[in-house]
Amino acid sequence: MGGANRTQSKTGMKNYIVWDIETTGLQKETAEIIEIGVMHIKDGKVEQEKSWLLNHNIPIEKITTDITGITKEMIDTEGMEPKQVFQEFIDILVKEEYNVTHNGMKFDIPWLIYHLGKHLSFNHEEQGNMNARLMTGMQDTAVIVKAKKMGEVMRAGEEFRHFAYRVMNQPVKGIKYNLALCCDEMGIKVENQHRALADVQMTQEIYKKLTKELK
Repeated sequence: MGGANRTQSKTGMKNYIVWDIETTGLQKETAEIIEIGVMHIKDGKVEQEKSWLLNHNIPIEKITTDITGITKEMIDTEGMEPKQVFQEFIDILVKEEYNVTHNGMKFDIPWLIYHLGKHLSFNHEEQGNMNARLMTGMQDTAVIVKAKKMGEVMRAGEEFRHFAYRVMNQPVKGIKYNLALCCDEMGIKVENQHRALADVQMTQEIYKKLTKELK
């Protein structure tokens, strides 16, 4: 993946999935995914947008509501059974080879893989296969932005996932690349941030701008 060795993203990609999750905490082993948002881009256009609230029948703490805007009442009213949501989401996610996230390598992908084991009873091999599929087809806008700010580029023949590991495992003081900041720096309007589908839409706009710069 990645084209020329000074490219940090796969350009000219017309078919891919953009996705995001919202959670009740930062540790995947002790928290739950309570919202998933996804966008299917087909031939360069939005083919489908969808989001789900997941009802785990657990309390929703005030700090979670403050960060995500998701309340217990919303979950009780609109939330679906997690197993059903994960299956519907996976059915969309596997439609395309490539998937786009913002900080998915460090957060969204590991979370999803863990919770597929928990809620869909994926065994170790199934989890490994899904992880390999997502990592191989990954395009991570947080990686691309951080790399640009670091002046880091892909090496000849380097796959994006290996480039991402290299970039994200380098601690660099003063470099920030959170979603809202990236939108602000790129002139992208931020609406309803931290709801999954809104974050997916912002990630898509960031990705479009980044890939346009690299063409």
